[in-house]
Amino acid sequence: MLSVPTQKIVIHLPLQYRAYTRKQFTSFQEYTKEDIRKLLLRSTPKTCLLDPLLTNVLLESVDILLPYICAMCNASLREGLLPATQKMTFISKVIERIVANQLKAHLADNDLMPSVQSAYRQGHSTETAVLKVISDIIDAADTQKVTCLVY
Repeated sequence: MLSVPTQKIVIHLPLQYRAYTRKQFTSFQEYTKEDIRKLLLRSTPKTCLLDPLLTNVLLESVDILLPYICAMCNASLREGLLPATQKMTFISKVIERIVANQLKAHLADNDLMPSVQSAYRQGHSTETAVLKVISDIIDAADTQKVTCLVY
């Protein structure tokens, strides 16, 4: 009878999560007109067919429309909802960026992101994520560990 050598397979999960800090995100902060103006002017002028106003026209008239846009954005943040009529417009993308910025700031300020988190972080990208994976594989190979990458 043939004897097949067996190897112990060790699964190495390098992600380490921080302890829960109990710092909760309770509400969105309203944006000032100047904050929204900067956000608008940094936006790409893409227009959706559902937009009642072409995005480039909106951006050219930003100072005139800013009080109304600011009121709309802050009302959405206060109420926690976006009217159905706005869900497919350029303004929905602006509100989405405001929400994302505040959530990312909360996670970063409270050290709630894993140190190897690449998505949604300044200075991190798919390249840094790939480099981390390659580095982990090389380290495992150097110590003669079996490596399996699963997506």
